[in-house]
Amino acid sequence: MRSTIIFLFCYMFFSCTTLLGQGSDVLIFLVRHADRLGDNDALSDDGVNRSLALTHVLENVELDAIFSTDYTRTIETVKPLARDKQVEIEIYNPGDLNALVEIIQDKYAGGKVLVVGHSNTIPQTINLMGIQPALEDLDHGAYDDLFMVILGEDSEPRLVPLQYGVRDDH
Repeated sequence: MRSTIIFLFCYMFFSCTTLLGQGSDVLIFLVRHADRLGDNDALSDDGVNRSLALTHVLENVELDAIFSTDYTRTIETVKPLARDKQVEIEIYNPGDLNALVEIIQDKYAGGKVLVVGHSNTIPQTINLMGIQPALEDLDHGAYDDLFMVILGEDSEPRLVPLQYGVRDDH
């Protein structure tokens, strides 16, 4: 059975300024693209609803950047949020995740960033940020994971795993 889960918990985390210890900390939100339509590079109706849920969950977050791979399903996942935030979607190469992590660390110190990717690239990106133990690829049918990584200049990276939208039964 699927039930709708939008965490008030997320609101507390996202709007709480004490989460970031120093002005140079970076808060990164990472999601896999929303539910896709079979094997097509498009969102299903559930995926469209999930993209709207993401917009709702992050409505109180002042995003400095939104990064997406150059696929319809990833871009469509963040398009409503980008439109609401008036933030341009920046395309990154999923084959060079090191470059993405470097850009985030170098350019967005003290900022908040959203990254949308795939079942393999999201855990790989998180791992490149220094999270231990390393994450494995996401379940192929899982679309409801929302990860929050806090990168501090003088502290260990921190990971907060969350969920959003309609809960997947995986």
